[in-house]
Amino acid sequence: MEEEEEKKRRRRKRRRRRRREEEEEEEEEEEEEEEEEEEEKKKKKKKKKKKKKKKKKKKKKKRRRRRRRREEEEEEEEEKKKKEDFPKSSVLLSSISILKPQNYKFSPCDKLNHYLF
Repeated sequence: MEEEEEKKRRRRKRRRRRRREEEEEEEEEEEEEEEEEEEEKKKKKKKKKKKKKKKKKKKKKKRRRRRRRREEEEEEEEEKKKKEDFPKSSVLLSSISILKPQNYKFSPCDKLNHYLF
């Protein structure tokens, strides 16, 4: 009887140990899975952040380009207006005549220069 009881006790102990070991293994596995999930989440977040940063950079670049274009266009318009507002013939011819002596006859080159500028 005693032997049988001992055997039973031993068996129980073994079973308990096995159960404990199994439970511990399961817990470890679960913990590992959780850690992996957390890592994945972190990676996803990082990716999202990177994407957002890229988008922001792109938007900034676009804004800068637009601003530059606008500024260039405005400058061009101003230059055109200045050229249009500037009286060519009177000022240029008079400036040429000031630089040249009174007897000077305007050559075709002078007239060409006058029209070009």
